[in-house]
Amino acid sequence: MNIQPTLENELIILRPLITSDFELLYNVAKDPLIWEQHPSSNRYKKDVYSEYFEDSINSKGAFVIINKSNNEIIGSTRFKPVYDVSTAIEIGWSFLSRKYWGGTYNKSFKKLMIDYAFESIEDIVFYIEKPNTRSQKAVEKLGGTKIIETIYQHLMYKGENAFTYRINKNAWNSINKNELNFNPFPEIATQRLLLRRLLQTDWKEISYLRTDAIVNQFVIRPKAENKEEALKFINRINNNIDNNECLQWSINLKDNTETIGTISLWNFSEDLKTAEVGYDLNPKYHNLGIMSEALKNVLYFGFYTLKFNSIEAYTQLNNESSKRLLLKNGFILNKNRSDENNIKNIIFEIKK
Repeated sequence: MNIQPTLENELIILRPLITSDFELLYNVAKDPLIWEQHPSSNRYKKDVYSEYFEDSINSKGAFVIINKSNNEIIGSTRFKPVYDVSTAIEIGWSFLSRKYWGGTYNKSFKKLMIDYAFESIEDIVFYIEKPNTRSQKAVEKLGGTKIIETIYQHLMYKGENAFTYRINKNAWNSINKNELNFNPFPEIATQRLLLRRLLQTDWKEISYLRTDAIVNQFVIRPKAENKEEALKFINRINNNIDNNECLQWSINLKDNTETIGTISLWNFSEDLKTAEVGYDLNPKYHNLGIMSEALKNVLYFGFYTLKFNSIEAYTQLNNESSKRLLLKNGFILNKNRSDENNIKNIIFEIKK
């Protein structure tokens, strides 16, 4: 793969960085607010930036970002090979003039790079410093997912100071064709939790969640009273995931492999604009903010990775804890809708 081509779309031109770009690019980089969440927060100083610029030139993978409408240099970015991994490339070292912040230009130049890279490779990674929440959210909106699974160890940042975000070619193509593709399964890591795929070894916890009187007080659903029934449920869910018909995550504390609850996105509309969320949690972990933490992250994934416009939740009208959870996380009760399959249910909705 040529890591320093010239690329363009209707908004942006990306061309190889050259030495004579220094002054025009420094006019962008000298804004201190661009670097405020970066470990090198003094990069707006000319002597510090000079070292950064020289490193960019020597990388032979750096670009200037040009606004096509007025030929203005508005930032810079870079491709870098992932060490010892021929099927992946890193995108990073990106910055934009603040007057172009807000999504359109950032998304435009990154999409240009991603589309080009996926002509040759399978994975794109972003190594983003932990304090840089602005960049993390921007990559998540593109479809990047934070990875911690050992099967992706070869892609992960070698150190403690940055998160690794990954975009896979198959997932990118599906999202941009308005299709869903859950291969590989999208694990989600939060501050305290790991949301992962259900395993057959989770059968005892699944059986408990689907038979416990408190968990099922307001829910009408088939039980899983023994190992055989629990395994059938897990296999059915995983088959549906393989067919891109639903997503169901096991909720785990990061320091514990035990499933303490589940959360799902399912019941997708034909146009893939709407989904339903469902959840359950071991009562031992109630009132600790765990389900709210899981729900926030699943909603973000649903809106910004899967591109849903609306997510619904059906809950029993007397289920006060579920109603509080939904209202706390921005859902609004739709008084004009009813559940034709259960007259005791009420429907909450949240829009992107």
